[in-house]
Amino acid sequence: MTDDPAKPSGGGPVFFLSYARPSVSERVQGDPDRDFAAFYYDLCAALTRFAPLDRLHSLGAVSGEWNAPAGSGATDPAKDIAECDVFVPLHQERYFQNEQCGKELAAFEARVRLAGTPRADAILPVLWAPVPPQWAAAQPAPYRTGQADVDDEYLDKGLFWLQGAYPARYRQVVEGLARRVAEIAAGRTVGRVAAADLAHVQSSLRQADRQPLVVVLLAPTLHRPREAAGRQFGPAITDWAPFSAETSRPLADILVGLARDKGWEPQVVPFSTEDARLFGETEPDSQVVLVVNPLVVDDDIWRAALQRFDRIDKPWIGVVVAWDPAGVPDAELHRLRAELQRVLDRKFARRSPSLRINAPIATSLQSFDLALDATANHTRIQLANHLLSPASDPAEEENHT
Repeated sequence: MTDDPAKPSGGGPVFFLSYARPSVSERVQGDPDRDFAAFYYDLCAALTRFAPLDRLHSLGAVSGEWNAPAGSGATDPAKDIAECDVFVPLHQERYFQNEQCGKELAAFEARVRLAGTPRADAILPVLWAPVPPQWAAAQPAPYRTGQADVDDEYLDKGLFWLQGAYPARYRQVVEGLARRVAEIAAGRTVGRVAAADLAHVQSSLRQADRQPLVVVLLAPTLHRPREAAGRQFGPAITDWAPFSAETSRPLADILVGLARDKGWEPQVVPFSTEDARLFGETEPDSQVVLVVNPLVVDDDIWRAALQRFDRIDKPWIGVVVAWDPAGVPDAELHRLRAELQRVLDRKFARRSPSLRINAPIATSLQSFDLALDATANHTRIQLANHLLSPASDPAEEENHT
């Protein structure tokens, strides 16, 4: 390298890893950077298989926030950002709230803009942990392996979760990422520049507008079915208060606050057989979550409507089941669960393993909050997949009822 840190050396790192260091409170317990460091070294090791021999002396560099040991790659972040070929931000909620990360990203984005033939793929995000949609929507989509079973878990739970829970799939993501980093670096997509003064760079991380989320409610009213009369129900579907033991407020009111806390801008509507979002053939413009009370399967009209809905292949519409089973005999609980899964076979019974774990039937306000969040984020991924590679118009399967 040259003695002047402001000038490009011609031998910069293949990639620069940008991440937000854990908070002070988290630093008290053990090594707060251990998991990030493990990923960094794993990526470097995997990259040795794909990078040219003349690049092996400088594979990676890492954010200056990492208080790493000597020789680990934690050098001058401004110089490394000015000379690296690929910028790898680790997306998690903390990343989008970190001023230093925003400055690092802005410095590399400036290089992309100055490139003769700008290539946005020189910024290759990795989803470290799930992030609220208002931040994710404003950034490049996270790296994907192209293997559906791996990507479903990785994009739903994040690479950090895979690192501990499924090491084999974690290694698949890391190896694929290393291959992609090498491909981008080989193309020299952005030119090297003089190091920026990060202290005076304006962060490019700004909270984006909230993403729209339509929540459709389907529950009995006082008159449908007859057994539904009680404090949980009212004249309209939106009067439904499934967790009346905890609060008398209708779910339609409560979930607005829950969704907004997660970064969504929710619109709550009652179920209708005329709703084009559920039954039409137009392209979707937002994620949709249908929240269902199991008692509706005993009503012939709603049951038929749900069966029709389930036959239509719209993966960007998720289903959350919510109710308070207090006082309901076990035999009745089992019957309703079986009937609901029979009626919503595609949408509920055949959900992904991650949703089966994270979005079971919600029987409390807390479990509903978790189920709504998990389902909304899953539908966000499904909608993104559909918009990236739209298939033919949604069609109904035959002979499924």
